[in-house]
Amino acid sequence: MADRDVFEEFQQAANTAATLTQRLADLREDFTAVMEQNAELKIENEHLRDRLQELTEPDGTPKQPATKGGLSKSKQNLEKIYNEGYHVCSFQYGSRRLNGEPCAFCSAVIYADADNERSNK
Repeated sequence: MADRDVFEEFQQAANTAATLTQRLADLREDFTAVMEQNAELKIENEHLRDRLQELTEPDGTPKQPATKGGLSKSKQNLEKIYNEGYHVCSFQYGSRRLNGEPCAFCSAVIYADADNERSNK
């Protein structure tokens, strides 16, 4: 084997080693980024699990948000509409309450569940 052939073969091996070294460095950077992202996602997942546990009852059902007077947000909206002088019951929904007279059906729609929850406590 001639000196030139040995030198060329050595040069090719050196070039291949340099290319592999660069590829390994790039892979190390990518791997580090993936590991960091994985750690962040694990932490976020744990926080989400904790938050979900805060928002659910022990049996897995969603907790009803405790709000003003024991009414949910939707019931509060119905109460507001009712207090503005409109029916919220299914019989006369949206019609104006004459002279602001009370409506037992509207009251049942708004307050029935809140009364049941208060009596259960």
